[in-house]
Amino acid sequence: MSFGCKCLNVWRVHAPKLATEMADSDKICNVLRVFCLIFLLIPTTLFIVSSRADVCTDWFKKSKIKTGPECVTKCSILPTGMGTFDCPLGCKNLCANNASTPLSEHVVLSLLELYPALTRAEREFASKNPKDAMRGYLLSQKAEDICSSLYPVSATNDESDACRHFIWAGIMRKEFNLPTAQKILEAHEAEDLQSVEEKSMDLANNRAGLLATEELLTSKSYSEKILLEVFTEKLKSGNLIVIKKIPLPGEVK
Repeated sequence: MSFGCKCLNVWRVHAPKLATEMADSDKICNVLRVFCLIFLLIPTTLFIVSSRADVCTDWFKKSKIKTGPECVTKCSILPTGMGTFDCPLGCKNLCANNASTPLSEHVVLSLLELYPALTRAEREFASKNPKDAMRGYLLSQKAEDICSSLYPVSATNDESDACRHFIWAGIMRKEFNLPTAQKILEAHEAEDLQSVEEKSMDLANNRAGLLATEELLTSKSYSEKILLEVFTEKLKSGNLIVIKKIPLPGEVK
């Protein structure tokens, strides 16, 4: 399923007229993805998951600002130093619960804003591994960007879907060790609304992506460009699972 499109419902709540008037659904997904990353992920989520969160928490506590309607305003104009110069970027979260909410809960809430269809397994993983969960989400966006060079239109259960899962799994293996990458991928597929056929397709293409990167890392030939070439080769040779087949650019239907 297209990761960018998951933001559609969030945007429609705030701008239904714009969402209705824009006819091209793929352009909507691209706009939404940029919107979500800019206005939700930056600076809120990146601030939360940074290793400097404790420094900013102490900075906020020392100010003795009370939570309330003016908390964010007061927090935003607090004096800063070399070690706290970017702490005002996190005032929204620091004021929300007087900086008492655990980091893991903040990350889960932020991910839910970015990706409303977060599975229960993904929420549980994020609560225990907040930084890995956020990195995994960012890599899913990167995978969609990489696959857009082959498939400008993102759909479900077709080659574009297979590409996103294959590439996401592959770059996840490059970023994480194999067990962590597998946990994130499996948590994402733990969705009750998926049919057995759809889930089998996604899991199979995930495994193919993991194995492809394993082989490329072993041969010291890994690159995102080569990983995409491997995807194309495996797709043409019938080694990937696709429910609804569409031709690659240049192929005859």
